[in-house]
Amino acid sequence: MYDLDFLYDYELIQKNSKQFYFAMPFTADTETSSHTERKRNAKAHPATVFLEGKTIRFKMTTKVNVERFNEVVYMLNKFQIFAGRTGTPFSVIYKTLVKEYGFEDFKDEETQLKALYTFLCKEFSRKRQYIESIHGWIYQWAFCFDAEKEVAYSGRTARQLVTLIKDLSDFCSAYGEKLTQEKLQKHYKTKQSRYSASNPSKTALELCTTKVSAVLYFHNLGFDATYIYQLLKKTFKSDFKEFYREPRKPLYMRLGCVELRDSAVYFNETLENITNKYHVTHPKAVGLVDYDKLYFPDDVLPDSAWTYQFNDVFGLQESLLADFKAYGYDVTTAPRTNTGRVRKACREAYLADPQNRKVFTYCYTDGFTQSLLTECLAGGYVHGNRHFKGKIVEPAKSEKGLHDDQRSSYPSQERNTNHLYQFGQFEELEKPTIKSFINNRKTIAIGIVNFTNIRLKNPNFPFPYISTSRMLAGVQIKDVEDEKKKLRYLSDNGRLLWTKGGVSFDLVVTNVDLEIILKMYTYDAFKIKLCMVAPAAPLPAWFCDFIDDFFKQKTELKKELQELKASGADKDTIYDAENDLEKIKNMFNAIAGMTETNPCKAELIRTADGDFKEASFDYDKKINDYYGYFKGFFAKRSKGFLPFSWGVYTVAYGRKKLFDKIFLTCPYDEKSRSKGKALYCDTDSLFYLENAKIRKLLKEDNEKNYKAAIKGGYYIKDKDGNIVNYDAFDHEDQFKRFKFLHSKCYAYEKITPKGVQLVATIAGVANRALEGLDENGKPVYIYKEDEIGSLENFTDNFTFKKCGIANSLFISEPFQKRTIKGHVVECGDACIIYHQDKVIKQFKDTIIEEEAEALRKKVR
Repeated sequence: MYDLDFLYDYELIQKNSKQFYFAMPFTADTETSSHTERKRNAKAHPATVFLEGKTIRFKMTTKVNVERFNEVVYMLNKFQIFAGRTGTPFSVIYKTLVKEYGFEDFKDEETQLKALYTFLCKEFSRKRQYIESIHGWIYQWAFCFDAEKEVAYSGRTARQLVTLIKDLSDFCSAYGEKLTQEKLQKHYKTKQSRYSASNPSKTALELCTTKVSAVLYFHNLGFDATYIYQLLKKTFKSDFKEFYREPRKPLYMRLGCVELRDSAVYFNETLENITNKYHVTHPKAVGLVDYDKLYFPDDVLPDSAWTYQFNDVFGLQESLLADFKAYGYDVTTAPRTNTGRVRKACREAYLADPQNRKVFTYCYTDGFTQSLLTECLAGGYVHGNRHFKGKIVEPAKSEKGLHDDQRSSYPSQERNTNHLYQFGQFEELEKPTIKSFINNRKTIAIGIVNFTNIRLKNPNFPFPYISTSRMLAGVQIKDVEDEKKKLRYLSDNGRLLWTKGGVSFDLVVTNVDLEIILKMYTYDAFKIKLCMVAPAAPLPAWFCDFIDDFFKQKTELKKELQELKASGADKDTIYDAENDLEKIKNMFNAIAGMTETNPCKAELIRTADGDFKEASFDYDKKINDYYGYFKGFFAKRSKGFLPFSWGVYTVAYGRKKLFDKIFLTCPYDEKSRSKGKALYCDTDSLFYLENAKIRKLLKEDNEKNYKAAIKGGYYIKDKDGNIVNYDAFDHEDQFKRFKFLHSKCYAYEKITPKGVQLVATIAGVANRALEGLDENGKPVYIYKEDEIGSLENFTDNFTFKKCGIANSLFISEPFQKRTIKGHVVECGDACIIYHQDKVIKQFKDTIIEEEAEALRKKVR
């Protein structure tokens, strides 16, 4: 039992008449160790022994058609079986499984893979090969109540931490009962009644009942909660509630009167960055703990370990309090996620005028239409010019290497009054034509279109639009004759160049997508199978005003920061200005993400064996709840306030705006065979070689967009009266040389006043890695650019050893005592984080041929 009576002196804040919270956000953190002995289980099935270490090559159609293929690969990896582009064909592997190990003889690869997956699931549950020899445990923890006064508890085991959380919950419960009694005594003090404070009436008890709760933050709750999950479930029983945003990543957990939250999701930053950002008294003590050293709960820890531990919890609480102050939050009003900040502010703007509710109801969509919109939703377009892949590109003497970035890309699409968004319900259009699908100025459209033998007009056009996976998912087999043909296609890093063989495929598209596709592709046959149209208009005034407010704040703060730097202001002043700007930029950029939230996303449920599955749900019920539609009528309020279609179209318009620039640098028409001057693009940015012609075209395009912004009213004025328009491309960098290997994997030599600086963007690689501490105890880092060294080194098979990947291995086993290296420790569920080298692989472009009969008809 922990003494928590000092909490009676802590401030309470009132959420409503019955609910109080401790005003202080409490914080906690754990440190863990793990021990691995990779011993083979003697009882392992001989088939798993045969499969271990093998790399298997699957057909593309199997990857597309097998439901949740990534989960299947995850299960294979648990048995040290790998899926790769190079390896033994699965059909060959499966023949051995049939012949030697008694597997049922299925003919098609999809059914074979399902049979193997089912077998491995059973084998994994029955007796795992390696999991018994991998154990993780908590060896140290700290729980902060007040960072300023350094009030905290600490301990060495998971059980101690759970005991403290339970004691806190019990204290809150007792505190609530105490406040309830005080209210009852006050209630009956002036009343003559046969009831009393010790024997209250049901009405009085309901009126006076008071609850007290506490909020406890972990930075990366999914990691810490893994180690104490089983104890929490056992301790709190029916008082245990949880909600997951992703497998093993809880958004929150309710444990009696205590709610666990994830500050990593709230801040969307590392703890080191947060504590540095807010200049806290206890910054993260980077480098004080050696994570490669094995610690046990009964080890004597060095003082540096406790400094590290307490700085984590004290610094986190100080950062939370500073952030709450900056945004005007407290524990009852703070959102649980980073995007929740802007959602909260946006909802308040929406509720300011009841008329906005009516506009929202106009955009009601049924379950079928929602499913089409969900398929239409795609991210930003990311691609590289295949003609320059793996090559160092240097501008000619008459050219400049430039990197342009669209100013506030997604907000620019939302504020553009020439962009149309849903303002009425979708209805099916009879006898649709291309013109009625894409050229109507009063409606928007979504639907299913079908192509046969599609190909780029300019075969060298470097930025094909159609996703190969979506093409494969929509393949249609028309008749027996076609089943004897082969579908042949050429893919460029996941984007479709052409198909042959007479087999058609369906695509679910918006009118914006179809316009882009028809501009660059030609085909043998085209058909509109379904067209749903809805009345459309620019986004409503309240939403545009909301965007403008953030854009104006961002513009003013950016200008103020530039003035401070130019005037030679002190570091603290500049630091504060940078934080203010970063805060507004984060909220501004979150606006589009907020509109893309799918109201029909399935909730995740954690099963008894520790795995996760999607909960089944009624599509129409989810939609009706979101829009507040019940029994033919709309309620006064609803869960949602932003139509999902707005997010779908914002991203689509963003892709179109990017392609407007690409088309100026890369000819796409049938007469051209140009490879283009654009090198690489990502969502709202473009790397290209500028010559006199392109310079003229881009300048004219920017001037045209500026005039349209002034005419359409999508601009703001800064405090000096200067016009700042949306929808403009600004020069971000100039480069000397550029090289890319594939999407999200490029590097360039940036030209700066101090010389040439190497800059790299590589998915799955850490920006920096800790090298150690200098003589002053300050962390020393190596950056990924340092590890690359030069563009010449940036090649296929380049290996990042220091800035590699941090991988997680989740272990699920009964919580029990074990003896490890002479130490008795309690082990259960664990999350083992380990470093892995990252090897850069350059994608190969090959013509992929598959038997058409292996492609199943996609049922929509």
